[in-house]
Amino acid sequence: MFSLSTTRDTVRAVSEDIRRMLGYSIHPPFLGMVEGMHPKRLLDPSS
Repeated sequence: MFSLSTTRDTVRAVSEDIRRMLGYSIHPPFLGMVEGMHPKRLLDPSS
């Protein structure tokens, strides 16, 4: 899984297209969610 091998700082620095390719997106209804939330929440610096 690429999202586990890429640091959050690196993911913050790349485009939305690359983020989607790394797994920071969801596919309805729940595929890709992390603990019931959108994976982009992992990129929030306050988390």
